[in-house]
Amino acid sequence: MAATATFAGDDWSQFGNVPVRFATLTLDASYPAGGYVLTGQTFGGAPTGGFTTANNGIRGLEVIGNNTAGAPYVYNYNAQTGFLQVFWTGAAVSSALAEVLATTNLSTTVLQVLVYLAGE
Repeated sequence: MAATATFAGDDWSQFGNVPVRFATLTLDASYPAGGYVLTGQTFGGAPTGGFTTANNGIRGLEVIGNNTAGAPYVYNYNAQTGFLQVFWTGAAVSSALAEVLATTNLSTTVLQVLVYLAGE
């Protein structure tokens, strides 16, 4: 499965020559090992370009909000791999944060994100 991006009308902006887009990202019922693969195409941009190692059309991604189902989690966009990773804390975790297990159901988790896309 995959994370699904949706957009609400006037969601494009620009920081200098870097296009940015606000999006709602809904996670799915089976977290993939290592995280969700995201590209610029996920957000209506180019699939390649940018200055990240992954060269996947995304310069960066910030989670700017989430619903209550997403509250126990911490989110990280890994620019080296191009994956959105989900971490959590709990009694079964031996360190401060651990990545959620593969196949974890996150289908009720909805994130508001700001994506910095590859630009000119």
